[in-house]
Amino acid sequence: MVCRSHQKLEYWKMEFVSTISGPIVESLMVPMKKQLGYLFSSTKHVRNMNTKMKQLDFTSSDVKKHMDADNRSYLEIPTRVPGWLEEVEKIKIEAQIISSTGNGCFNMKIRYRAGRNAFKIKEEMESLMDENSKIIWTDAPKPLGKVNSKIASSFAPSDGDAQNHFKSREKTFKDTLGFLQRNHKIQMIAICGMGGVGRTMMMEQLKKTAGDTKMFDYVLKVVIGQQINMFSIQQALAEYISLPLTEMNTTTRAERLRISFTNMAEREQKVLVILDDVWEMIKLNDIGLNPLPNGFKLLLTSRYEKICTEIAAGYSDLKIVRVEVMEEPEAQNFFWKITGALKQHDKELNKIRTKIVRRCGFLPLAINLIAIRLKFEEKVAWRDTLRRLENKNLDYVQESIKISYDYIKEEDEKHIFLLCGLFPDDFNIPIEELTRYAWGLRLLNGVSTFGEARDRTDTCVQSLKKANLLMDSDYIGCVKMHDLVLDFVLGRVSKGDHPWVINHGDNLEWSSAEMSESCKRIFITCTGMSEFPSDSKYPNLALLRLMHGDKSLKFPEDFSKKKENLEVIVYENMQYPLLPGSLQCSNKLRILVFHRCPLMFDFSV
Repeated sequence: MVCRSHQKLEYWKMEFVSTISGPIVESLMVPMKKQLGYLFSSTKHVRNMNTKMKQLDFTSSDVKKHMDADNRSYLEIPTRVPGWLEEVEKIKIEAQIISSTGNGCFNMKIRYRAGRNAFKIKEEMESLMDENSKIIWTDAPKPLGKVNSKIASSFAPSDGDAQNHFKSREKTFKDTLGFLQRNHKIQMIAICGMGGVGRTMMMEQLKKTAGDTKMFDYVLKVVIGQQINMFSIQQALAEYISLPLTEMNTTTRAERLRISFTNMAEREQKVLVILDDVWEMIKLNDIGLNPLPNGFKLLLTSRYEKICTEIAAGYSDLKIVRVEVMEEPEAQNFFWKITGALKQHDKELNKIRTKIVRRCGFLPLAINLIAIRLKFEEKVAWRDTLRRLENKNLDYVQESIKISYDYIKEEDEKHIFLLCGLFPDDFNIPIEELTRYAWGLRLLNGVSTFGEARDRTDTCVQSLKKANLLMDSDYIGCVKMHDLVLDFVLGRVSKGDHPWVINHGDNLEWSSAEMSESCKRIFITCTGMSEFPSDSKYPNLALLRLMHGDKSLKFPEDFSKKKENLEVIVYENMQYPLLPGSLQCSNKLRILVFHRCPLMFDFSV
């Protein structure tokens, strides 16, 4: 009996041990099998990794194409996409290293490592594929002020900037860039200097560097100009951050901007606001920047330090940066770079050049305009230019522009150049719009179709850009005009027998000269305007363009009479535009444009 009991006890012990040890052994075998699998199935793991890499490569290629297409259409890119693509590139490199190294057929250590790494890389690839399937793409427009995620590698000027890169200003540029750094306590910076000295040029270089190096999440730039239009300034700022402003009251609009800017600051977004070409006091409260939120920096450019100081009243950390004229050796060298080194060996031209550069006051804009015009001219033109500049009663910047204008040989080019003066400061002027005006007003010689007019206008624009009388725009199909060149054009078209009426500011009180019945062209932004001047018939009017007029705008009864010479009528964002039927137009009308205007009428009448 004892023996049997002992046998049963031993049996129960073995059963108990087996019951306990079975799961333990099994749990120990799982990782062991996995580790052995890396060794004995190494080739299989590498093959599976390569298969998954091909799938991921196709997927990432599609994502890149999608991102490029949205960038071209300026649509919002999902935040995760750039980082996802970077991770894909990193993991592809790791996979390529494993594949190129091989799995060491006779080396167990190499086979094990290759199998293990390939298995883990494949899992990461599957995770990336799964993450991509959850990314949501939209057709939402990208905020204009949002900085591209691409980061530049250096601060060096590009080839296009090299001609305007002056060593004498490197310290000023670097100091200003330092003030813009996130960790610098300065919140407001003003770049000041005389007209034509290069304030805006430096601002644009700072803006580009700040964007390229992602110092800010958003960069907002608005040109103020001589005529302050608060409604337009508010609208421009709102568009940069994709804020719809439907209110017509400027105070309400300012509050909407302030709330949006405050929300951006609470999200710890860094924002650079640039107010370019400031001529008069502008209240920061009117644009939602009083107080200036944390993480925001304000960059001003102006001829007048006093104006900048007034704007910054209440802020103790305003930093004034002065842009001085070029040093003489640098200015002389700048002139030769444009005209060509071969002319340096002519002693007479050397003497004339030295005097011309001095008469240009060492200002980059004046030197550039004169040098471009003299590049292919003979000595007689150089001597004549110097004589004109030596007239001490003339503003040498304006005179340099006038000399460039006088050197335009084609009348078509002069017409296109003057038409550019119809638009506001720093405006992106559509070349197609210039074509409409030139065609409608019959300004182009030997042109019989609109297609020919388009080609001729584009040719004229390219020629004017080469002469530096026009500049490249940020937008395709557009061109821009420097504010000093615009001043020259406005001074020219406001005089003579048929002056033009051009007004884009808040001050809509016109002088008697502007209201002259001999006026041929009217180009007006009607924001805040309640009625047109009365007793003004404009019988010689050939071009009428009115923009941004609300329902309150009233036209005098006599305005619709005697418009027999109208050839071009353009309405943009006008709530109640005057219709051709109400205007006593003759058969001379060639261009009629309604852009963003509600047309609640029977057009066939």
